[in-house]
Amino acid sequence: MPRLLRLRGFLGLLILLMLLQVSLVNFMETNETPVKSAREEEIRPVAFKVRTSPDTVKLKIVYGRIIGKKRYYVPGDNVTIQCFAGFALRGTPAIRYIGGKKWVPEVPTCNLSFFLILLILGM
Repeated sequence: MPRLLRLRGFLGLLILLMLLQVSLVNFMETNETPVKSAREEEIRPVAFKVRTSPDTVKLKIVYGRIIGKKRYYVPGDNVTIQCFAGFALRGTPAIRYIGGKKWVPEVPTCNLSFFLILLILGM
C-alpha cells in the first residue's frame, strides 16, 4: 500500500508539472510585451564611476621622517623626506605618488652617514 501511495504521489507531481508547463506556454503566447510610453523612452541610465579598489599606498622611511605624512597616499600626493641625525639622504627629498605603487622620482633612502662610519671605525 505505501508503495502505491508513493507511485500516486510521483504521478500526481509529474502531472502537476506538465500542467504548469502547458499553462506557462499558453501565458507566454497570449501576453504581448507592453508598449513603452514616451516618458519611459526618455529615461536613460546614468553611468557612475565606481572605484572597487582604490589606488592607495603606504609609505615608510627607515631612519627618517616624512613631511606631509598620511595614512594612505593617493595619486598626486607630494611628500618630503628628511633623515635623522647621523644618516644621509640618498635620492631627492621631494617625491610625488603617481599611482600603481610608484613614486617619481624614486623613494629616497636614509643611510648611515659616511663620516659617522669613519668615526665608528676610528679612522
